[in-house]
Parts: sequence; C-alpha cells; structure tokens
Amino acid sequence: MSRAAYVAVLVAALSFDSRLHAEKVDLTPAQLLETATHVMTGKVKAIFSRVEVNEDYEYRHYVAEVAVEGIEKGKGLKKTQLVYVRYLTMGYVGDGLPRLGSSGHRGLPAVGETLRIYLELNGDDGGYDVVFANGFETIQKAKTVPGKARKK
Repeated sequence: MSRAAYVAVLVAALSFDSRLHAEKVDLTPAQLLETATHVMTGKVKAIFSRVEVNEDYEYRHYVAEVAVEGIEKGKGLKKTQLVYVRYLTMGYVGDGLPRLGSSGHRGLPAVGETLRIYLELNGDDGGYDVVFANGFETIQKAKTVPGKARKK
C-alpha cells in the first residue's frame, strides 16, 4: 500500500472514531483573569462528586471544598474561609458519533493541593463555578506520606 493510501485509510478510520470530539482550547492566563469574576488561591480540603447519565453522556459533577489563602480578584471572599467551587467532566457513552463539544474541566484538583482557581460567580444561585476548561492552576502538589505496603 502506498503512503498516500495508508494516510487516507488512517484519516477515514479516525473520522469515524466515536471518542473523537472537539476540545475547548485552554484560555491564556490573561483570558482567565479577564473571564473570572473571582481569583483565589487556596488548599483543597475535600472533593465531593456525583454522576448523572443524561441521553448519551455521563456527567461527573464535582464540588471542591477549598480553604482560601489569598484573594487576587473579586469581593466577598475572606482568608481562611471555606469556599465550595463547582466543576465537571463528561464522557460520551452513547452509540454512533458524539456531538462536537468539550469533555469538561481539565487539570482536576486533588485533596491537599494548593491551587490558583479562576471562578465565575453564578448569578442564578450565588455559587462559584470554575472557569471552563482550564480554571485550575496548581501552585503546590499534594504532599504524599509514605506508608506501609498493603498485605495481600
């Protein structure tokens, strides 16, 4: 098979792959700052989640409990306050081709991490939504504590 034919077959095969979809491009730091109503730094204390299957997609809704360490933009947040920030991921679980769209937030936080979080105050309910899709910036990874290996 010639190289051109191989490339044509490969492109055709990839175009029918149901896992492919268009991702939202990361915003630059300046775009994140402009989009956000609030920017804070803080340490993740806990993460809560729930799963919802709706039509052909599985949505994972998350809420991170974050202890505020610093406020870089916005009013209403206070140091040491606990803030609950919302974000999500989604994956196609249906048959056929998925619709074009993003799979949600990236660079998801872990308990113990210190982050800069770009937030949008939701006017409908007063909650804080993480700017889509790269509204988390890791400042310090969670510290891991070495422990004993589990016995099997």
